[in-house]
Amino acid sequence: MNQVAEQSQLIRVPTSQVRVGMYVNSFCGSWLQHDFFRTSFLIDSPKIVERLQASGLEAVMIDLSRGVAPGARSDPSAVAETSVEAESAAQTPVEPVEPVADIVTKAPKAAKPRPLAPLSEEMDKAREVTRMVRNTVESLFRDAQLGRNLDAQRIDTAVRSVHESLDRNPGALLSLVQIKRADEYTYMHSVAVSALMAQLAKTLGMKEAEQHQAATAGLLHDIGKVGVPNQILNKPGRLTEDEFTAVRNHPRNGHELLARGGEFDEVALDVCLHHHERIDGRGYPDRLKGDEISRFAKMGAICDIYDAISSNRPYKSAWTPFESLRQMASWGKGHLDLDIFRAFVQSIGVYPVGSIVKLKSNRLAIVTEQNINELRNPVLKAFYSTQLHERIEPRFIQLGKGQEEILSVEDPETWNLPPIDQLLI
Repeated sequence: MNQVAEQSQLIRVPTSQVRVGMYVNSFCGSWLQHDFFRTSFLIDSPKIVERLQASGLEAVMIDLSRGVAPGARSDPSAVAETSVEAESAAQTPVEPVEPVADIVTKAPKAAKPRPLAPLSEEMDKAREVTRMVRNTVESLFRDAQLGRNLDAQRIDTAVRSVHESLDRNPGALLSLVQIKRADEYTYMHSVAVSALMAQLAKTLGMKEAEQHQAATAGLLHDIGKVGVPNQILNKPGRLTEDEFTAVRNHPRNGHELLARGGEFDEVALDVCLHHHERIDGRGYPDRLKGDEISRFAKMGAICDIYDAISSNRPYKSAWTPFESLRQMASWGKGHLDLDIFRAFVQSIGVYPVGSIVKLKSNRLAIVTEQNINELRNPVLKAFYSTQLHERIEPRFIQLGKGQEEILSVEDPETWNLPPIDQLLI
């Protein structure tokens, strides 16, 4: 019965009639006709509409239960207002940033990497770090709701644990923070942004104390959401004007909360207040632009957006890590600081650890390690034959040293794969 109900929500729509707000369930045509890495996604910008209409595909299957129907009114701001963390991302870019591949080639060469702990060895430790830091964030939100001072010592301990795991092998923690249950998103988002901020600060060559400041700011950046009801944060439909105002108030509310305690430095307060500012001045709450925005706040904006769009939310399915980077690169120089974004891509890789890719040999593989100076050629573990439709004996592959190559980035849900942490070990 449920299958029939779900199927009844799918309709065929010519690509000439697609519009922002529709949810694409699948393509009507060969994968050779398009360059989309996912076959199901929300159309959240005019740029995506243009790409679909220029793809050569005659039609797509639209899921009415997850997006607007043909003839319904839709515009970029409607989709933008549905997204809490990246609500301004759907605006039409003024000037496109380079493709991700070009950004990588322009990134400065990294220093020779030091040996890392084996990923399989670090995974268990990283799981414990993730659990501990997530519990710390939940405790902080609870204390804030009750009007208590935040435990600065406990925060410091959590941040140091993040640093230690990243030092041993960043791929373990950065892959684990991608995994989020719907009921813990707000807490895990803070854990993820903390880890991403720490890794980015390291890539930017910041001193250890500054790396610690960045990670702490990432952990606290969304503390102002304690004043936003969950039914607004998790609303699947368009926010009302009052609801959107409540969301936009969370940076200022968080800043006031941190300032009252007197325990946190200016970096934490600044990132909390300004991680939704934009280079072109169209962000909030203060409409800062360009150099008016601090380096740490620019870092916070990139890490916050990346984790938001690469996570499943009630109003939007997750983009793959690769697609998230590609989308961010397409939004325009007015949105993000390009130099910091280049460093961010370098910090996590073009294909971040945990990404599922399809290879020229018709195998699925998972990215297990970055090749620091050849980010388009990571280390992979092939584990599944797409021809035989069955698991195969795992085999590690270093791209760039043979004929193997990546054909596409895959959505794990499409292949009904186990959680990525199970595939990594």
